[in-house]
Formats: sequence, structure tokens, C-alpha cells
Amino acid sequence: MKSPLWLLTVLLPLATELAAASPAANPDPDSLESLEPFDDANEFEERDLEDRQGGSRQGNRCRINRPYWYYKYPCDSSDRTGQARVGSQFSATCRYKNYYKAQQGWVRNSDKPRGCGEFI
Repeated sequence: MKSPLWLLTVLLPLATELAAASPAANPDPDSLESLEPFDDANEFEERDLEDRQGGSRQGNRCRINRPYWYYKYPCDSSDRTGQARVGSQFSATCRYKNYYKAQQGWVRNSDKPRGCGEFI
């Protein structure tokens, strides 16, 4: 095993060189024109929302057709926190076992609208 003094004398100069290293040369200013910000930033969000809701060609698959309960925690003995409104859209952010996390609370898989895309 090397002594601590040897480690300091060899590794310390290497570490200082890495810390003081200059970044890569500045890129050509003409190449920066291709990095212009995207004109319609909302287009990505709209596409993502369409994908999560089953896509526009699938109609209203994520539309809530019957009321169901939202739960505080993803378990059978959890308290109810509210009820879904008929006609609104089902939108989940994650899945845990047979529950989906919606903005208002947890939803059982059996209550999720049929045909609505699978999440995570």
C-alpha cells in the first residue's frame, strides 16, 4: 500500500490540473444559429398530453363515464378524498401496484376508464 504522502504528491497535482483545465474552445458562431429556441414550445406539451390520454385518433378513451372515489393512499383501507366527475379526463402521473396517482388522489385500476392507455 502506498503511503499517504505519496498519494498527496502524485494525485494532488493531477487534481489541480483537472480543476484548472480550460473548457473546450468556443464554437463557431455560425453553428449557433441551428440552436435557436423552438418557436412553439407548447407543441411538445400537447403531444405528451395526447400520448398520455390515448392519442387524438383514439377519441375520448380517458373520459370518465361513471363516478368513482379518489383515495388518500394506494391501499384498500385508505380514506376517500373525493369523487371523480363524469365527463372530465382521467390523467395519471404514476402507478403503484393496482392504483394510479391522479391529481385529486389515488384511483383503483378497476375504476380507471377502460381503454385508457397504461401509465408507467
